[in-house]
Amino acid sequence: MAGTAEREFERTLQTSGGPRHYIVRIKRIQDLSDKFRGITVVLSDVTDRKLVEDEALQSRAEYRALFDNTIDAFAQHVARRDAGGATIDYEFTEVNPAFEELFGLHDSDVIGKCVSEIWPPGNALSLN
Repeated sequence: MAGTAEREFERTLQTSGGPRHYIVRIKRIQDLSDKFRGITVVLSDVTDRKLVEDEALQSRAEYRALFDNTIDAFAQHVARRDAGGATIDYEFTEVNPAFEELFGLHDSDVIGKCVSEIWPPGNALSLN
């Protein structure tokens, strides 16, 4: 800790109940006379948070594999609404490879654009 008054890092410790994950905070301290130096060490148990994060990452990876490998064309959208809250269009946020193949559009052609831009009114695939 030379040159630093405070340090923070994560550590996993093996316990009789299994591994536990901690955020470790170490801070230098001095007494009022400036003669005694010591340190404080605070361990914050973040095991539950870490398990939830790991589960979320695993779930996201499984979703991603399904999204990318399904034979069904799939697109995610965000609804665009008017001042009254009525849905007036949908903006593409993500499309899968099957969508690209079926419609002959690359994700860069549609992501961030509204359905009405890709398929204007009157088009067989339009919303109207």
